[in-house]
Amino acid sequence: MLIKIEKAALAAQLATAARISGKGQAGFRSLILSAAEGELKVMATDGSIEFCGKVPAEVQEPGETAVCGKFLHNLVKRLPAWPLTLQTDEAGSIVLKSEKLKYTLAAEAAWDSESLALEPPAGGLAVDGAMLAEAIDRVLFCVGRDAGMEGISCLKIDPDPKSEEVAMVGLDGHQLARTLVRDTTLRSLLPDAGLLLHWAYVDELRRWLPPGGVQVAVGAKRLHLRTAEEMFSLPISDWSYPSFRALLSRAEAAPSRLEAGREALLAALDRLALFTTEVMSGAVLTANADADGVALSAQADQGKAEEALVSDFQGDPVRVALPVKPLADMLRNLTSERVRLDICGEKGPCLITGQDDGDWDYALILMPLIMKD
Repeated sequence: MLIKIEKAALAAQLATAARISGKGQAGFRSLILSAAEGELKVMATDGSIEFCGKVPAEVQEPGETAVCGKFLHNLVKRLPAWPLTLQTDEAGSIVLKSEKLKYTLAAEAAWDSESLALEPPAGGLAVDGAMLAEAIDRVLFCVGRDAGMEGISCLKIDPDPKSEEVAMVGLDGHQLARTLVRDTTLRSLLPDAGLLLHWAYVDELRRWLPPGGVQVAVGAKRLHLRTAEEMFSLPISDWSYPSFRALLSRAEAAPSRLEAGREALLAALDRLALFTTEVMSGAVLTANADADGVALSAQADQGKAEEALVSDFQGDPVRVALPVKPLADMLRNLTSERVRLDICGEKGPCLITGQDDGDWDYALILMPLIMKD
């Protein structure tokens, strides 16, 4: 193999490929460089995620080799912005030259690049990458991360049976986030049962997603995405998923409702957090429609905090303990000036929504903590 290539273009593809191969199982920790027909393909897999990036190159001698992706990326990104020459020598090592700089890298054990399922099935359609990225950002923090959680360790992409909207959902048994995407193209690509994608794969997908158009295709076992220069593929999980719509319906029918300024509530939680510990992590919210405002309190070894929150409250009296940090994180994900909490009591779900148009599609659920009398 002998090619000439631009440093910046190569470094950009190596960044993603090295990150994926660095997480790989034994046998997949190298990346494949394949040069032919005016381009260099940079291919990587961790045994689950698959990636191929194409870089324009002057290919004088086609060929293929394997190299430690992390090492090559760290070297290339440190080089001056000069054109590079890559070639393999008789021993199979990779020789990288740039002006008067020369480096020789040992070849790695190669894996079968033909085994990659990067070519998408027919029927792919263009979807806005920025839209997908924003939706993932709004829900991924709620997806379960513990080993053995099966379905709830996945992001759920679910077509709404009664509309053209697509729900993206994350939950972990203690909290839930659901955002709606109005995109008929994405809706048409999904099977009726939707898709389940493991959080670790979605996390890498989010880091890769470009802001422009992305061709998306759904295969029997994999989700395929591609641009003109890159292809990205990840497995579809076949676990079962909880009935999130039933939980949302229950929360929406809550007998108590509180509306308050988001910044004021966040400021109160920030102060109350000083009076919480890992064991005593909640703030008790007490509200009565006949009383003035809402009371918030927290107590730990450091002492006790009590605050009155200016708010509008309607419905049954409530006394509920909510975990301070998760509640604050959810409020920060909203953009509305005013937020609403629909409260089902001390053991039921608490639905958190924003009241401005920018949050119309966003619903968050937080389960209360068990209070000890």
